[in-house]
Amino acid sequence: MVLQCEIGWRSQSLKSQPKESTTEQSTIKISTTKELTIKKSTTEESSTKKSIEELSTKKLATFLKRQQEVRRGLRRTLVLLLQRSSQSSMEKLTENSSSPSSAVSVGSSIGANYRAEEDCDISKGEWVLDSAAEDYYYTNSSCRMIQDHQNCMKHGRPDVEFLRWRWRPEDCDLPRFDPRWFLELVRGTSVAFVGDSLARNQLQSLLCLLSTVAHPEDISSSKDTQDRRLFYGDYNFTVAIFWTPFLVKSYDAGGEYTHVFLDEVDEWAGPHLAAFDYLILSSGTWWTRPCIYFKNREPFACNYCRPPAPANLTRLGLYEANGAAFRAALDALRWYQGAVVLRTFSPSHFEGGQWNAGGHCDRRKPEAEWRLEGMELDLYRTQVEEFRKAKREMWVLDVTSAMVMRPDGHPDVYGHPAEKRVAMKHDCVHWCLPGPVDVWNELWLYMLSQRQRQLTTPHAAASVAFSLVAGDSPLPYSSTLSFLPLSPAAIAATPANASFDSSSIGKEGMVSGATTTADRPQSPCRLPTSSNASTSYPPRPLD
Repeated sequence: MVLQCEIGWRSQSLKSQPKESTTEQSTIKISTTKELTIKKSTTEESSTKKSIEELSTKKLATFLKRQQEVRRGLRRTLVLLLQRSSQSSMEKLTENSSSPSSAVSVGSSIGANYRAEEDCDISKGEWVLDSAAEDYYYTNSSCRMIQDHQNCMKHGRPDVEFLRWRWRPEDCDLPRFDPRWFLELVRGTSVAFVGDSLARNQLQSLLCLLSTVAHPEDISSSKDTQDRRLFYGDYNFTVAIFWTPFLVKSYDAGGEYTHVFLDEVDEWAGPHLAAFDYLILSSGTWWTRPCIYFKNREPFACNYCRPPAPANLTRLGLYEANGAAFRAALDALRWYQGAVVLRTFSPSHFEGGQWNAGGHCDRRKPEAEWRLEGMELDLYRTQVEEFRKAKREMWVLDVTSAMVMRPDGHPDVYGHPAEKRVAMKHDCVHWCLPGPVDVWNELWLYMLSQRQRQLTTPHAAASVAFSLVAGDSPLPYSSTLSFLPLSPAAIAATPANASFDSSSIGKEGMVSGATTTADRPQSPCRLPTSSNASTSYPPRPLD
């Protein structure tokens, strides 16, 4: 249209001008023709470039989708073959064997005794003492993959009674972790733990739980201990960890503050994730640090707003900041075809003071009366709310209700040699290995077993035992949270057009002025009747 108008205008201009010379007219025509040719060439070049870009994007998306579909199909076929083989062996054994005990012994091979009940909410329950339990899954001697500051037995923790407590959901029994069954369920797949040091805590727990039957090979491409890849060759199973404590881009600016870019994710969310079937997201603990928040590469807010933070910044609450980062992370995963698993907030248990003022966690058994409060309650509620609003299907691995009752599970002073000087003498953030943190992988195995049941049972229920019902609060606090019913069909989920509006950051939930002691988050996790619990909670150092 632009070209036609321009030709018409030029033609009309030429008609209105007096004829001078043939040479001049020829020059005008040649100039006009050249100009039109250049404009057409530029338009065609731009259109061709745009078409190539769109075609490349479509081809990449199609390739990733087909790759994921092939992997899912192979996995389903393998599971069906294993199940039919197990059933066939059981039938032959029953027909030919005269000894019932013999039949039970041979027929209870891989996963045959594992029962995951369909209508049980495994996030609710209690810790029960199982004094008649078998020996624990592993020890710090049998598993050599425990990070030193979670190796409580190595550093002299005197009691082992805290290992005798098992998580019992309200309406069912949670089976013991079966390493062979787990490895069969994940055969031919890969999982990435994404997040902070608690993600690493869960990864090391899984490696130790599997160490009784298999050991992985380190296939990491770099020497960076924060980003590792391990491979179980016999099962074609890969496990990796990607370090990103805020799930968005951040860096230590030197001094007191960490710079956090609430609308940008870092390298963990790159194309390499297409190789992974599961992502387990872990975040929350690092939000207690003093931070300056950025939007569009410009600082606009902070949490502990005091010098040396710029005076013109307003204070952004942890609820709003954590929510914005979580939305940015999900937005960056719009293309991802695998299962996104949200592992909920892991509480700490400081008593008697702050982490740097005598706070400790020296209890020796679970405490059913402990409650999630203050800052940590806000962080947990943020995760649940963003899960509810997510524009894609996700799994939720809700460990918060169980772990809030385990003040006895932290290293405390047994995360380092007694003579060593460390910034956090009492570690009430991470978890001993072995220890209560192993229940996280017990719950995950339960979820995988439910998923396998759906793949192999045509009439399995649409929502399974670990679903969260709308309006049902898993923790004993007054505020009611809303949950989405959980669909474990996340593996087959198609990417939704999740969007992140960075312009909304910093417009709500903010107050101006410096942060006072009263503004700081209160003690996150304590007994309501305790008179010596901490009443203020400054940011704590983390590895």
